[in-house]
Amino acid sequence: MDVDLWSDVEATYRERTPRSRELYGETAEHVPAAVGSTFREWTPHPLYIDRAEGVHLQDVDGNRYLDFGMNNGAGMSGHAHPALVEAIQDQAEQGTLYTKPSELLVEAAEAITERWDAVDTVRFTNSGTESTMHAIRVARAHSGRDKILKIEGSYHGVHDYALISKSAPREKLGHPKRPTKVVESDGVPSRSRFGRSVRSSSSRS
Repeated sequence: MDVDLWSDVEATYRERTPRSRELYGETAEHVPAAVGSTFREWTPHPLYIDRAEGVHLQDVDGNRYLDFGMNNGAGMSGHAHPALVEAIQDQAEQGTLYTKPSELLVEAAEAITERWDAVDTVRFTNSGTESTMHAIRVARAHSGRDKILKIEGSYHGVHDYALISKSAPREKLGHPKRPTKVVESDGVPSRSRFGRSVRSSSSRS
């Protein structure tokens, strides 16, 4: 994007979102990077959402946006769908987070296995990171192999084996046919250790 155009866009964004900027500063005193996940942070500050309905988000400054993310694809029914709101209210009256099985477990699993023939059984997880972590472990156990293939430039969770080359700077990308493995965070083991177990794949040619 042209530098002058980007400056105009950023200036407009700052003007439209003063309360988000204030909350960003307040939150940073208590939460690392002022967000629940570092990848939700952006310059000059992230949007702070006040409410959502259907396909729209509304920030704390009253601006409305089309939500193309929909909870990373997990919220395709939209925000505050009346049927879901009613179901959540009913369940809240019966308690939440039992940390024990309930009839809801088999009800949800059956719905998924009936919808997709390729799915025999289901294990529910708390996050995408936990899902990919389990998937890697299951694949290694089944195949007897240690190496995994990670899609270059894609996010597959924040555990060590997946937090590589998610949004690497252009100058660090390496050759399109053999991308450089760029560790995305301090605290992740060095590249040399990953070189034996992780291979990046790129669709760029």
